[in-house]
Amino acid sequence: MLERLEQFEKILDKVAERVQHLEVERGELAEQLKETRRSLQEKDLELIRIRKENQRIVEQSERERMALQKERDQMEQRMNSLAQKLDKLYGAGSTPNNGGAAAPR
Repeated sequence: MLERLEQFEKILDKVAERVQHLEVERGELAEQLKETRRSLQEKDLELIRIRKENQRIVEQSERERMALQKERDQMEQRMNSLAQKLDKLYGAGSTPNNGGAAAPR
């Protein structure tokens, strides 16, 4: 009977030791989980920041593209206007006032 009690005591000691070990492990894992969640939140915030920055860059690029397109259109209008003026000048130069000679193009 005494021998059985000693065996039971040993088993209880092992179980208590194992429970204590599991509690320590659980505490460590809980701390790791907490750290992982904090890290994940930081990464989520960084991702949001990067997305906003990318959106800002896209919008800025679109504004620049539109400004360049507008500038290009204005340049084309100026070139067309200059071409029309030159045509008028050359057209005026081919009148009989200069002996009927056409102006070189």
